[in-house]
Amino acid sequence: MKTLLKTMLVSSLLISSFNVLQAQVLDVEVMERADDGLDTCAYGQVAGLKSDGDGFLSVRTGPGTKYESFDELKNNDKVWLFEERNGWYGIVYGLDELNCSPVENDRPVETDGKKGWVFGKWVEVLAG
Repeated sequence: MKTLLKTMLVSSLLISSFNVLQAQVLDVEVMERADDGLDTCAYGQVAGLKSDGDGFLSVRTGPGTKYESFDELKNNDKVWLFEERNGWYGIVYGLDELNCSPVENDRPVETDGKKGWVFGKWVEVLAG
């Protein structure tokens, strides 16, 4: 019985570690858009998640529930918003600062931060 419990605990820790590593190295496509000289991104925060619900916002590999969920954000977590598709935001997170200068042509976001997609209903735009 002790061996089984130890095996289950080690398996659980390995799966958790893998999920954290996967969220850090996953290369999700989020685009910077050229848009009449405006900044290419906005700054926002996760808001409105109900404490009696899941309590987190899933970060996905693409704009929709059919895409894999690989990370979670909580209320007040800050995000940089890039493109929007049908109510979903392409985001960068895990960075305090980010250059949102205008770009001349659409291009993938290049950053050391994490990238993903979240449902826009749970994001409050703070600036941009």
